[in-house]
Amino acid sequence: MGCPGSRERPYAGGSARTGSVCGVEPSEPFAAACRDRLPGVEVHVASAERLPFADGAFDAALSQLVVNFIDDAEAGVREMARVTRPAGSSPRACGTTPAR
Repeated sequence: MGCPGSRERPYAGGSARTGSVCGVEPSEPFAAACRDRLPGVEVHVASAERLPFADGAFDAALSQLVVNFIDDAEAGVREMARVTRPAGSSPRACGTTPAR
């Protein structure tokens, strides 16, 4: 979820099983920038709370530095789990900056 960036570049080459990667971004300008930056990655404009994919459509779903920006984070995480096949992987990471 979110427009794949430099942290996700290793995944942009495709998965071992299917050779494909999809991205989901709610902002059309960001989605367009992602398409330009990562040719071959299918980028959908959609919200994390309503992913436009069938149940179990993916081997894995990845979200880095996105969950804390989702309006309904619990719904977004549920959607990640829904579109990930049983026994698949859906890692999520949110970064914080330590207080100084």
